[in-house]
Amino acid sequence: MPILRQTLTSFIAVLFSTTIAGAVSVPWTNPNGEIPGVVRWSNGQTDNGLFGSPVVDGATFRISLNNFRATATLGTPQTTTDRLFVQFDLQGASSLPAVQLDFAGQYTANSGSVSAEAFLFVTNLDQQVGVSNPLTQQASTSPAFPIIVPAGMSQSGAWEAHLAQNIPADWRRITVLLNMTVQASAGAGGSANIQIDTPHIEFRFDVPEPTMLVAAPFILFFRRRGCA
Repeated sequence: MPILRQTLTSFIAVLFSTTIAGAVSVPWTNPNGEIPGVVRWSNGQTDNGLFGSPVVDGATFRISLNNFRATATLGTPQTTTDRLFVQFDLQGASSLPAVQLDFAGQYTANSGSVSAEAFLFVTNLDQQVGVSNPLTQQASTSPAFPIIVPAGMSQSGAWEAHLAQNIPADWRRITVLLNMTVQASAGAGGSANIQIDTPHIEFRFDVPEPTMLVAAPFILFFRRRGCA
């Protein structure tokens, strides 16, 4: 745990001592946009383009996952990674109550090893960076990684990962940074492969139902002039 805490602290220090625009190189085809009355997004980009450009479906922000695969052959390991960054400015009474990401895939290891991980950082732009800002979360996986297969043996199967982070209701201007990595390694006579099969991840915004204002019926009584 101290190593993980140190790693997260170092990552955050680097993140906020450099400009994201300078560090991330592939802008989305629609890096800025709006779901009217719900959210504005800006500066959407990735390191390597494995996170696709977003598609909006109602109040859902959907991002495709492209070629998250690592293959090790002839003793040569491979690491495939990408980092997503976007700023969300919430509008009206809408909210992003949580970031919940689920993804899954397949792996095979013959005298080798595979692993997958994901880290999430959600930062409140209206609050000073400190102990509780940004919010950080690491994905849990099943089975646990890394999977190490001894020489002369093989193993394959499905895997899945889950990541969930609640977001305070008063966080209205936030940045989301998501880093996902798959790794494979094997000896000279082995091989390994791991991939993410989930086609996309989603950010779902909560939009309150319109309030119906119903006027109570009323009756106007008129008194005829001259009547008692």
